Amino acid sequence: MLFIGIRAADRPADENHPLGYDKLSYFWSFIVAIVLFSLGGLYSIYQGWHKWNDPEPLNQLWVALLVLGGSIVLECFSLYGAMREINLIRGSKPFSRWLKETRNAEIVVVLAEDIAAILGLVLALASSP
Repeated sequence: MLFIGIRAADRPADENHPLGYDKLSYFWSFIVAIVLFSLGGLYSIYQGWHKWNDPEPLNQLWVALLVLGGSIVLECFSLYGAMREINLIRGSKPFSRWLKETRNAEIVVVLAEDIAAILGLVLALASSP
């Protein structure tokens, strides 16, 4: 969906949209955020309820730890890519100032999602037996 927003925002102005399509990237970034956090949150609540009411013993802890570790590594690569893009865009501007003033909603969504995912994975890893 972010790709759709980026591509749609690149269209030139026309008779129906004399100011262009630039704001479409904000709309699609908002939709992605809603989908990620609402569906992810609802699924987490469902899984929590399911595991609470019908617990199963853990058979192979190493598989769970391997998946968590691999997920952390992959999310860190994604975060690194986002930060590399941010550093190219922001130039010499301080990160906090760039974050307040940026108009690149897509990259901010990716950055927030990566940070939230890493925090959740680290929390899951820390709370494993």
